[in-house]
Parts: sequence; C-alpha cells; structure tokens
Amino acid sequence: MKIAIGIEYDGSRFHGWQSQPSGDTVQDHLERALATIAGEPVRLAAAGRTDAGVHALAQVAHFETAALRPESAWVRGINTLLAPAVAVQWAVPVPDDFHARYSAISRTYRYVLYNHPVRPALHHGRVGWFHLPLDADAMRAALPHLAGEHDFSAFRSSECQAKSPVRALRSWALEQRGAMLRFEFTANGFLHHMVRNIVGCLVYVGKGKYPPGWLAEVLASRDRRLAAPTFSRTACILQRWNTHPGGSCPRLNRIESFFRSRCRREDANQDLRHHAAGGCARRGGVGRRRDRLSVLCAQPRNVGVEQARAIIAAAPPFVTVVGLFVDPLQDQVESVLRRCPLGLLQFHGDEAPDFCRGFGLPYIKAARVRADADLVQYLSPYRDAQGWLLDAYHDQLYGGTGESFDWKLIPRHLPGR
Repeated sequence: MKIAIGIEYDGSRFHGWQSQPSGDTVQDHLERALATIAGEPVRLAAAGRTDAGVHALAQVAHFETAALRPESAWVRGINTLLAPAVAVQWAVPVPDDFHARYSAISRTYRYVLYNHPVRPALHHGRVGWFHLPLDADAMRAALPHLAGEHDFSAFRSSECQAKSPVRALRSWALEQRGAMLRFEFTANGFLHHMVRNIVGCLVYVGKGKYPPGWLAEVLASRDRRLAAPTFSRTACILQRWNTHPGGSCPRLNRIESFFRSRCRREDANQDLRHHAAGGCARRGGVGRRRDRLSVLCAQPRNVGVEQARAIIAAAPPFVTVVGLFVDPLQDQVESVLRRCPLGLLQFHGDEAPDFCRGFGLPYIKAARVRADADLVQYLSPYRDAQGWLLDAYHDQLYGGTGESFDWKLIPRHLPGR
C-alpha cells in the first residue's frame, strides 16, 4: 500500500532533505524510523528537496510498504524514533496514482528577514538578517516583474539539477511587522536557490542600489552573474504543498487544508503577541475560543476585486481575509483567488461539500435557521469546515438581514469536527 505523510522539521540540524552518504539528512532519519516500524526497508519520495538549513512546515512525502499498521503508528510511532528537530504530523493511505512530487500543482516558500542594525540572537537560525534600512514599498513594486511563467535562469544555482529553468510564479506577498520582513512565494516549482536569490535581489532594491524595474532586467538577462548574491538559507521555510482541487486524494486535500489553517492560526497568535504591548485598534466585535480569534469588521456589502485588494492591503497583518460567496461557479472563485490573497472562504448558498473544500483553503459554511430545517442533517457533510455561520431565514436572501432567529431551533449538539 502507499502512504503519504506530512513532515515538519528544523533544517538547521540536518544536511538537507535528500539522502546522502553521511546519513544525516531528513530523508535518512525518516527512512530509518519508517523501516523500524514497517519491519522492512522503506524509500521516501518527497514533494521537494530542501537545502541544508532550510526548514519545512509542510513537507509531503510518500512511501510504499507491505506492512499493515494503524495510521497512528506512522505518526506517533515514527516520532518516538526521530530526533526532536523533525516530526511527522499526519499519515494517510493514498491511491496508487498519487505521487508527492507530481501530484502537487504548487509549493509555497516563506522567507523571514530581520532588518535591524544589530544581528538577532533569539531568532538565530530562524531569520535572515540585513543591517541597512530597507524600503519595503520599493521591494513590493519590484515583485510583479517576476509574476507569471518565465525562464528563471538568473535566479538559479549553478548546481541546480532541474531539466528546465522555466517556472510559473503564481503569487507573492511581502509583509512588514516592525523589523521583520516576511516574503512569501507560490509557484508550480522552484529552482535550486531560487527563493534566496530573489530575496537577495529584492534587498538590493530595498537598500536603493537599483530601482524596482531592475528585477525585470535581471530576469530577462537569464544571467546569474547579474543578480545579487544568494541570501542566507536559515530563513527559508517550505510552508505549503498544494494539490489540485478535487484531486485524486480528497482526504489528503482536507488534511493539508487543516494543516495550512493551523499554520495561519499560529501566525495570528504570534502577530497578536507582537502587537499586544502597543495595543491595536480594531473595528467590530472580537470572539475568541481557545486558539481561534475572529475579528468582525464592518465593510461594504458588495465590492469588486480591485476594491477588495485595497481593503486587504489596509488590513492589519494578523487579520485573516475572508472571501464570501453565494452559489458561485468554480471559475468565479478561482478568478478571485488568483487576484486576492484570501485566507478563508465563506459560502452562504447551497454549495455542495466537495465544492467548498475543493479550493485548498479552510472554509466556513453558512446555514439558514428555520423551523422546517434539520441543521444536524444539513451540516453533517461539512464536518471539515472551520466553522458554521447561522443565518436568519429569508426566502432568496442570504445573510445581511440584520435580524435574529429563534434560538430554540438550534440543537443542543451540532455535528462534531
């Protein structure tokens, strides 16, 4: 049978992902642990190979085995045999046609840069560092020059083994939080050192050595010698692995969606702690349950994509942006996602469960409360939703009525997640 696993690791403790004669790579450690649990040699195939010092929040790999074990054995059992710096987060059986590398349509890397005159101590091994002031707006203006499918030879290591230098950069982001700059890149694949070389060029732009348009010149040259030096590896993190919506393994899609939402909640908690000392202005109400925080902000009811982009740009960095849809077509949702970096989807119509979970993002499902509706039956297929939103019922009107409903219609126990 074929098993897929999700892995998190601190790359500073290993000589990269790929197996080496030294036996001190992430793959080597995992394969030894897997062989012990399986009682036979096991070979892993990963979604991507990370360099020495590069971390991962969501590496995905698969292996084949004749051993029949409970899923817990492939997680907790393996973790008891691993060094503290690496841990399996989940394991699921997958179809025979699944492949950790080829079933992925994109990967997302994050790079965190500490921009401060003095090097960090507590963040050592977790962030890059640059001592001169950087202009974040200039760096943001440079990033669109890399968007789309290009030959990225100018950002490719001389040791890169990829057959083609052509990659499609699908999205990017740059957030500034005090002295921290966080870059995020999503592409169908990355060349060796590609992220770190792009960051190096952005630093050249940020310190004023070149204008934003210089990045387009470097890209067009296809000449690595014209780009900036490779930046530090310790700040680079493989953050997400994205499958095709409705792909060959829906269960794996749902686990990955949950794993990515967990990472977003951890980011939100860090941001809240970061802003707590100075306080943070907020609009609307705030609700908290354990590690979940919801900020309800008053915004125009219907906005176009460009206005939505402006709202997103103005939102504090710890706010997760929610896109609300009512019975949309699949290409309508995908069109919005291509242009707006949403963190959560909210569906208010009669969307099917597979439709809601088919975009690789966590989602909320709305249900209209009425006397003749069985909420338990209606919500049961949406158990993997991040939450449910209960609306007062009005025929042909979804939400936004300003009215409440009879709370006696709410069952004492709704389907558990």
